[in-house]
Amino acid sequence: MRSISKRKDFKFKEALGEKKVDCVVCWGITHINAKEITSNFIKQFTDILNEGGSVFANWRTKKDSLYKKGKEIDKDTFIIDEESHKGMLYYFPSLDEIENIYSSAGLKITSKDYEEFSTNNGNIINSWHIIEAKKV
Repeated sequence: MRSISKRKDFKFKEALGEKKVDCVVCWGITHINAKEITSNFIKQFTDILNEGGSVFANWRTKKDSLYKKGKEIDKDTFIIDEESHKGMLYYFPSLDEIENIYSSAGLKITSKDYEEFSTNNGNIINSWHIIEAKKV
Protein backbone atom coordinates (compact mmCIF):
# COMPACT_ATOMS: atom_id res chain seq x y z
CA MET A 1 0.00 0.00 0.00
CA ARG A 2 2.87 2.41 0.61
CA SER A 3 3.74 2.57 -3.08
CA ILE A 4 0.10 3.22 -3.97
CA SER A 5 -0.31 5.83 -1.23
CA LYS A 6 2.46 7.95 -2.74
CA ARG A 7 0.57 8.26 -6.02
CA LYS A 8 -1.64 11.31 -5.91
CA ASP A 9 -3.65 10.12 -8.91
CA PHE A 10 -4.41 6.57 -7.70
CA LYS A 11 -8.12 5.65 -7.91
CA PHE A 12 -9.41 2.74 -5.83
CA LYS A 13 -12.58 2.53 -7.94
CA GLU A 14 -10.52 2.01 -11.10
CA ALA A 15 -8.59 -0.78 -9.39
CA LEU A 16 -11.78 -2.52 -8.19
CA GLY A 17 -14.02 -1.84 -11.18
CA GLU A 18 -17.67 -2.21 -10.21
CA LYS A 19 -16.89 -4.28 -7.10
CA LYS A 20 -17.82 -2.86 -3.70
CA VAL A 21 -16.45 -3.87 -0.30
CA ASP A 22 -17.89 -4.09 3.20
CA CYS A 23 -14.79 -2.91 5.01
CA VAL A 24 -11.63 -0.89 4.42
CA VAL A 25 -8.73 -1.13 6.87
CA CYS A 26 -6.41 1.84 6.61
CA TRP A 27 -3.70 1.05 9.16
CA GLY A 28 -0.41 2.89 9.26
CA ILE A 29 -1.18 4.93 6.13
CA THR A 30 -2.98 8.14 7.15
CA HIS A 31 0.11 9.75 8.64
CA ILE A 32 2.51 9.23 5.72
CA ASN A 33 0.70 11.50 3.27
CA ALA A 34 -0.17 15.17 3.15
CA LYS A 35 -3.66 16.14 4.32
CA GLU A 36 -5.07 16.47 0.78
CA ILE A 37 -3.93 13.00 -0.27
CA THR A 38 -5.18 11.37 2.92
CA SER A 39 -8.51 13.22 2.61
CA ASN A 40 -8.78 12.03 -0.99
CA PHE A 41 -8.23 8.40 0.08
CA ILE A 42 -10.95 8.65 2.72
CA LYS A 43 -13.34 10.13 0.12
CA GLN A 44 -12.50 7.31 -2.28
CA PHE A 45 -13.32 4.76 0.42
CA THR A 46 -16.90 6.05 0.40
CA ASP A 47 -17.13 5.26 -3.33
CA ILE A 48 -16.02 1.66 -2.92
CA LEU A 49 -17.99 0.82 0.24
CA ASN A 50 -21.34 -0.94 0.28
CA GLU A 51 -24.07 0.88 2.22
CA GLY A 52 -23.36 0.34 5.91
CA GLY A 53 -19.75 -0.56 5.14
CA SER A 54 -16.99 0.46 7.56
CA VAL A 55 -13.62 2.14 7.46
CA PHE A 56 -11.17 1.39 10.26
CA ALA A 57 -8.13 3.67 10.44
CA ASN A 58 -5.47 4.81 12.83
CA TRP A 59 -4.11 8.37 12.91
CA ARG A 60 -1.00 9.58 14.72
CA THR A 61 -1.74 12.10 17.47
CA LYS A 62 0.22 15.15 18.55
CA LYS A 63 1.29 13.23 21.68
CA ASP A 64 3.44 11.00 19.45
CA SER A 65 7.20 11.35 19.89
CA LEU A 66 7.65 12.21 16.21
CA TYR A 67 5.39 15.27 16.35
CA LYS A 68 7.42 18.42 15.54
CA LYS A 69 10.56 16.32 14.94
CA GLY A 70 11.46 17.86 11.63
CA LYS A 71 10.73 20.65 9.20
CA GLU A 72 7.07 21.72 9.16
CA ILE A 73 6.00 21.93 5.51
CA ASP A 74 2.28 22.46 6.16
CA LYS A 75 0.08 22.69 9.23
CA ASP A 76 0.95 19.69 11.44
CA THR A 77 2.85 18.08 8.54
CA PHE A 78 6.58 17.47 8.91
CA ILE A 79 9.51 16.02 7.03
CA ILE A 80 10.94 14.01 9.91
CA ASP A 81 14.61 14.45 10.75
CA GLU A 82 14.89 11.73 13.41
CA GLU A 83 17.34 9.09 12.19
CA SER A 84 14.74 6.28 12.44
CA HIS A 85 12.29 8.08 10.11
CA LYS A 86 14.59 10.54 8.33
CA GLY A 87 13.04 12.15 5.27
CA MET A 88 9.56 10.70 5.77
CA LEU A 89 6.50 12.92 5.59
CA TYR A 90 4.25 12.65 8.67
CA TYR A 91 0.84 14.28 9.17
CA PHE A 92 -0.55 14.75 12.71
CA PRO A 93 -4.16 15.99 12.48
CA SER A 94 -6.25 17.02 15.47
CA LEU A 95 -9.33 14.97 16.26
CA ASP A 96 -11.45 17.86 14.91
CA GLU A 97 -9.56 17.71 11.60
CA ILE A 98 -10.07 13.95 11.41
CA GLU A 99 -13.79 14.39 12.06
CA ASN A 100 -13.97 17.00 9.27
CA ILE A 101 -12.18 14.68 6.83
CA TYR A 102 -14.69 11.89 7.49
CA SER A 103 -17.68 14.22 7.40
CA SER A 104 -16.64 15.74 4.07
CA ALA A 105 -16.25 12.20 2.70
CA GLY A 106 -19.82 11.32 3.67
CA LEU A 107 -18.81 8.94 6.44
CA LYS A 108 -20.25 8.89 9.96
CA ILE A 109 -17.80 8.20 12.77
CA THR A 110 -19.20 5.46 14.98
CA SER A 111 -16.25 4.91 17.29
CA LYS A 112 -13.31 7.04 18.47
CA ASP A 113 -10.67 5.30 20.54
CA TYR A 114 -7.14 6.09 21.57
CA GLU A 115 -4.06 3.90 21.81
CA GLU A 116 -0.68 4.78 23.22
CA PHE A 117 2.35 2.66 23.91
CA SER A 118 6.00 3.32 24.53
CA THR A 119 9.24 1.69 23.47
CA ASN A 120 12.90 2.19 24.36
CA ASN A 121 12.18 2.29 28.11
CA GLY A 122 9.43 4.87 27.65
CA ASN A 123 11.54 7.26 25.57
CA ILE A 124 9.51 6.76 22.39
CA ILE A 125 5.75 7.35 22.53
CA ASN A 126 3.51 5.91 19.82
CA SER A 127 0.14 7.64 20.04
CA TRP A 128 -2.89 6.92 17.85
CA HIS A 129 -6.52 7.87 17.32
CA ILE A 130 -8.41 4.72 16.28
CA ILE A 131 -11.47 5.62 14.20
CA GLU A 132 -14.33 3.53 12.87
CA ALA A 133 -16.71 5.17 10.41
CA LYS A 134 -19.63 3.91 8.37
CA LYS A 135 -21.13 4.78 5.02
CA VAL A 136 -24.71 5.81 5.69
